[in-house]
Amino acid sequence: MPPLADGDPMTAPATAPTTTMTLRRIIAMGSEGTPWAFVPIARQALGQAGFDPELWFLLAANLADLGLGTLASEELGALCDRRPSVGQMPAARDLRAKIESMPHDRIEPGELVANAERAVDALKVRGIDLTDEFSAWKAGLGKFSWFRSSDGNIVRKSGDELSHLYDHLGEAKQLGETHIAQASSSDAPLTIEGIDPPWMLIEVCEKTPHLATGYQPGIRLIQTDVSEFLDGCALADISALLLDERVDLFLGEESALKLKETLARDAGTPIAGPYMPLRTLRKPMTPSAADVFRAALTEQDHEHQRLLKSNHLRDTARDEGWWRSRISDAIEGKADPLRVLIPVSRFTTVLGSMCQDLAESLRAKGCEVCVLTEPGPNRKLSVLAYSRAIDGFDPDIILAPNHTRRDLERVITGHGAPLPEQRVLPAGVPFVVWIQDAMPHLLTFEAGASIAPLDVVIGHVSSEMINDLGYPKEALESVQLVASERRFSIKNVDQNERDKLACDAAMMTHHSETPEAMRDRLLSEIGSSPAARRAVEAMLPEIEEIVAKVDEPPGTYFRARTLLDQHQAFDISTKELLLQNFVLRIVDQSLRHQAAMWAGEICEARGWSFRIFGKGWEDHPTLSRFAGGDLPHDSSLAAAYAGAGVTMHVSEFNAIHQRIFECALSGGCPIIRCTLNTLKQARLPLMMRILRELEPDDTFRINERRVYMLYEPGKSPETAEYTRLHLQTGGQLINGMLALREILPYSELTTQPESNTYSVLNDLSDMFFDSKHSLETTIEEIKGNPDRRARANEKVTRITRAQFTHDALAERLLMKIYKRVSPTAV
Repeated sequence: MPPLADGDPMTAPATAPTTTMTLRRIIAMGSEGTPWAFVPIARQALGQAGFDPELWFLLAANLADLGLGTLASEELGALCDRRPSVGQMPAARDLRAKIESMPHDRIEPGELVANAERAVDALKVRGIDLTDEFSAWKAGLGKFSWFRSSDGNIVRKSGDELSHLYDHLGEAKQLGETHIAQASSSDAPLTIEGIDPPWMLIEVCEKTPHLATGYQPGIRLIQTDVSEFLDGCALADISALLLDERVDLFLGEESALKLKETLARDAGTPIAGPYMPLRTLRKPMTPSAADVFRAALTEQDHEHQRLLKSNHLRDTARDEGWWRSRISDAIEGKADPLRVLIPVSRFTTVLGSMCQDLAESLRAKGCEVCVLTEPGPNRKLSVLAYSRAIDGFDPDIILAPNHTRRDLERVITGHGAPLPEQRVLPAGVPFVVWIQDAMPHLLTFEAGASIAPLDVVIGHVSSEMINDLGYPKEALESVQLVASERRFSIKNVDQNERDKLACDAAMMTHHSETPEAMRDRLLSEIGSSPAARRAVEAMLPEIEEIVAKVDEPPGTYFRARTLLDQHQAFDISTKELLLQNFVLRIVDQSLRHQAAMWAGEICEARGWSFRIFGKGWEDHPTLSRFAGGDLPHDSSLAAAYAGAGVTMHVSEFNAIHQRIFECALSGGCPIIRCTLNTLKQARLPLMMRILRELEPDDTFRINERRVYMLYEPGKSPETAEYTRLHLQTGGQLINGMLALREILPYSELTTQPESNTYSVLNDLSDMFFDSKHSLETTIEEIKGNPDRRARANEKVTRITRAQFTHDALAERLLMKIYKRVSPTAV
């Protein structure tokens, strides 16, 4: 448990360090401008060294430097009473004048009581009643005086004794700048023991803001002595912090028991983060926090190991035949319902909500579904959460967005290849990889090789994954991202919110990073190889040329692949990573920002309104004036779709997207940036029909993995029409023959064009724009013709409900799983 280790920078010392110094050195220290270091030592030395007027005077002067005029005046007065001649010295007169000109430093009891009372009232909201303790504490206020230094520290005095005579505020700020900010992504809550003074708590709350993902680590506050707790609450108004749901409080004599119970309750999450006891802590928790944490960690590990052993035994007893029978029987209704486990992080933009929607659709199909996700915005999952879920739910299918079995195991355990006895995921249970983004870890040979005989891969499936990365073709199902009819429905749109968000043209995207900033960031992420980075930097002018020619043959993919093939130093996997995560992303981002610039310029010139909804646009260097704010992925976003005259969708590689379907379901009107690649995608339904229904006239084999089907262009109406479109988009014939490549997604999908994702493009062809001029024309026509907008919406809505909802996805997924485990199924 590193946060409790000796010398850990996040563990503040409980007591001030002892120092042995000579009187000469102490006196010299009094002139070094470090009053917080000097004053405590000087007070101690005066009590040990006897009467020393120089040291005494320096003590008064340093107290004045701290803004503690009352205490400085008392020390100077006592010195002058002891030796009256000191009072006549110029230095003493100057110090007296300085003290008299200083602002009032004494804190009135009323301010302290008000702060503490606000804290007590806040705790009542949380079900903690300290009324009696507050009354007793208030009655004892007369024993102390409080003084505020010029830098905000507060010193307490009782008789001749001073406490808190230290720069606690400065220490808290230093920890905040160095260590606390670094701990803002801590998987486990930060624990503070002691709140007197409250500066550490305040600093921790301020320096651990929400990360971009939405995660914010929790905070535990321990204080065994309630009177000590109220002392701290009196020094500042911290009532808002005490009401913060991420702050767990452990107050009173039973604080250790409460902490123990909480750690047991939260064992499914990381429980031991940085631990910070205050140096002013008067009454530590018993047993110590360190002991409670160590015992909880031991129990957490013991339970996990016990569950692992049980899960491994159960997994070993089930072979492939058992799983085939179990799943096919469940889908056919001959056995208990299919149990689907979906582990997904809530700290994603849309993955969490999409998995929840798919879970609802699978439940509607008769499945039992467990969505395993973090319990709240201040917690992550521990390895025990997974072993518990697998033990208790006993899943038949594990479905993970953007993770293979191997990737998910790495996320769970923190190891790429854990020892067999530490493996959490059952080796035999069928696994579904739902690919929603071209993540680097999915574009590797290892990812392709990890797909087991009963596993399924759905989502954004590319031919390169089959031909170059070894994904088994029979496991793949190309599926478009879908929309949730539960979240996006015109029936649920609030008209007031719709009117508030209304505009003539809109874009809904979180891609606010400029193409230039993305380029620089991606370059920095390439890795430690200077040669690789130099090679990629050399491509930048050619990447800009690709952006400029997205509407021209032979197309973006061809140009990008040709560019990468010129660099023989890159292996296949590296080329695929650079293609998907560098070149194509920059091209896509450039087109998106180009279209936003077009829309902004058009709308300002015509007196129309344009808004961009999404994260970060308010900080964009040129488009910030159009920022509409970040809307939650629910009815608010639906209202924005409904209120926009047109909603632009811009993507060079994904012309058909979830946002188009969401827009239509919400009553909006989607329009699409059309490039050469868009037109090529629109040909796919016709290509599928030819590949599936017509026998080729010949074949042309490039190698064992690349085979082309050859057709006479005039052999049928389908080949004639496809040849026309093929040539129009820059395609060529091979020896006068039409060549179609026998690869997924074409050959594995249904023969009906209307069932293909890209058939939507044919229906939306009148909603394309390919230039600034055509965008202006489209906005103008829709703005002046509500009937056209309504017809476009009805058309896309009809297609969406038939094919592109979570209900449709659940149906396809179950059918694919059934075919995978039962190859003879019809």
